[in-house]
Amino acid sequence: MDFPSVLPDREGGIAIVKPFDEKKNDDHVWRYCELLNDKLLTLTLAEVYASRERGRITHLDGPGQAAWYLRLFRDSGALRFKKQHLRLPESLSKPAVCAAHAFAEAQSLQGGGPIEFSMRFVPEYVDELGPWAARSAIGELVEAGVLASGSTKAGKKRGYRPNALYVFADGS
Repeated sequence: MDFPSVLPDREGGIAIVKPFDEKKNDDHVWRYCELLNDKLLTLTLAEVYASRERGRITHLDGPGQAAWYLRLFRDSGALRFKKQHLRLPESLSKPAVCAAHAFAEAQSLQGGGPIEFSMRFVPEYVDELGPWAARSAIGELVEAGVLASGSTKAGKKRGYRPNALYVFADGS
């Protein structure tokens, strides 16, 4: 299906949404493809949503893809979540409270069971928190006993640092 560009500041481009199929090495992810001035731009639908929300073309890594797909599904109504009542210490900063609620919402959207979160999830899911504020907020949540360290997963490429993962300390 062809339609005009949906990306910010992209006049005159023609786009198509199609599944990825690079000689049948398909990852089963639908992609937004746009041709403008003989240059092909290919984005996942999560990247299209992030680009539209941020007002600029946005490419996402793995944690960013997960966060933005959750936001897309939440905002479109495709996934419903039950707001969890969190018992948080009153001494927590606003960024720490915001990060805790982001974790709780993502956990609810994933089905409600305990899941692990990467530190990089927070700045992607909560636009108001940049990477340093998110790191500080997560440290505060760990120190307050709200989050605990989960497992550590190594990056797929050689030389990547392991990714520390976090879970709610009460097991929820």
